[in-house]
Amino acid sequence: MPDVHPDRISADPEVNCAECMKKMPLSAAYDPDDMDYEENFCARECYEAWTRKMARERAGGAGGEEVKE
Repeated sequence: MPDVHPDRISADPEVNCAECMKKMPLSAAYDPDDMDYEENFCARECYEAWTRKMARERAGGAGGEEVKE
């Protein structure tokens, strides 16, 4: 294992935003009150985009593909 200077070890780990994949300290992650998932988001906008995407995926998976005639 390589030697790592103690000043380079962060007490706050970095995480990626679940939507845009931006790296950020865990302490800076957006934390909505009603979150049932263990995802991290850099901003409210990314959280909202991610929830819309998840809702579309659930709707598409629940009833299969919509058939238009």
